Amino acid sequence: MAPIALQDFTYNRVPDPDASDVEAGPATSSGRDEQREERARRWHLALAFGLGVLFSAACYVLWHLSSSSGTGGAGARAGGAGDALEVEGDTTSTSTSTSSTAAPTSSTSPADKPFLLHFHGEPSINKHSPISSPDCPIPVHYIEDESAADGVVFNSDSYEGINQGERDQRRIDRPWQKQVIWGSESAPNRAGLERYFKSIKEDGTSDLYDADMTYRLNGSVPGTYAYGYMDFTNMPVSYEDKRQDKIAAAFVSNCHPKNARNLILDALMELLPSQVDSFGTCKNNADAEQSLRDIGHWEQAGTSPTRWNIKITTLSYYKFSIALENSNDLDYVTEKVNRAVDKLLSASRTRLRPHRLRRPDYAKRFYPSPNAAINVADYLSPDLTALSNTDSEAPEKLSDEDKAGLARLAERLKFLASDEGRDDYDSMLAWKNDEKWKTESPFGKIVELSKGPYDRDCKLAGVLRGLDWAKSTWTPPK
Repeated sequence: MAPIALQDFTYNRVPDPDASDVEAGPATSSGRDEQREERARRWHLALAFGLGVLFSAACYVLWHLSSSSGTGGAGARAGGAGDALEVEGDTTSTSTSTSSTAAPTSSTSPADKPFLLHFHGEPSINKHSPISSPDCPIPVHYIEDESAADGVVFNSDSYEGINQGERDQRRIDRPWQKQVIWGSESAPNRAGLERYFKSIKEDGTSDLYDADMTYRLNGSVPGTYAYGYMDFTNMPVSYEDKRQDKIAAAFVSNCHPKNARNLILDALMELLPSQVDSFGTCKNNADAEQSLRDIGHWEQAGTSPTRWNIKITTLSYYKFSIALENSNDLDYVTEKVNRAVDKLLSASRTRLRPHRLRRPDYAKRFYPSPNAAINVADYLSPDLTALSNTDSEAPEKLSDEDKAGLARLAERLKFLASDEGRDDYDSMLAWKNDEKWKTESPFGKIVELSKGPYDRDCKLAGVLRGLDWAKSTWTPPK
């Protein structure tokens, strides 16, 4: 409720009825009566004015208390390495700026009060249907009015992000509102996300954002590429059904990586002539549909195959899938890796390949077993496995050391793909016969994160309200 405003009203002074400064008049009975009436009229007017002021003040106090209760609550801020989330205590804004806007209020209890979520520059998301019980412990409503949102999400893949000046103004105008950075692409390819991660690493907090939704496993709301529909318990295509005339396949679409991906793929294709098929737009030397038709398995892609179905069906018939990311960054492991163990969406048969992962040692947290993959980084010099950043550029050529390392890798692949290496190859898939990986491997924890009972936006709303059930359960492996 807004305070009552009195407009165009002027009153200088209330006269004392006992004072002698009233206007002089004839000393007659009627004159005295008129003076008494005049004094009474002025007293009544003064009393009415005083009551109006008191009423306005009372309304303002009630309005302020209501606004303060709406702006409080647990604040959330993303933690640094090893901290899934740093939750600050109950806070309310102490801003005294006259331009501050009161937070939206509700008569419902905190547990039932909808969390109003807005995605900046994403109109289609803001039209999504609300999330309610049992899909989320608290109601989550998507709204188009950014100024009324409890939380605003900025997509680093399409938006550079807010600057310090904008953030400071938001704190004044919307002290209750939380700001979130969201990103799927790697930080070396997104300057805004890279700045955020740098701030978290150096300061343990961010001046711009209260939380994050990215691929980083130690973030506020980790978003892994182990999609919920992937079933990692299914058995692979039999060894006999895999292509015996080929060793490996790759799908690479981004021809401008921040690492040596292109050079590595070129080297392997040269070291294994006619044994590596590259189906993407980059380094392309084969056609996926034609390949499936040649081996008589096109129908496995489904009656109306999508690009995804064609891709995973094609890869399933190779002994190795080459999974080379476009940059080297902590926890940036995409579906290139996870699709090597996922379920075919278009048919009842399932597929699996051991995969080769171009990552430093921390990539092993994405292995269901220690020997489930061959890490290309083990065959390369430290220069090629160092973390990327926005200024990184792909090297122009490989060093003699790296060429020699990749030659050893090619020999290892040829052995594993041969009859002599069959036992070693099968041992790489042995984890599929034992479900211990679900509880004993870091990858099992990652899959658990992706298959939780609540979706990303529900967990984000819970995190921003400081609710325990929404906190990430990820703990880095020892």
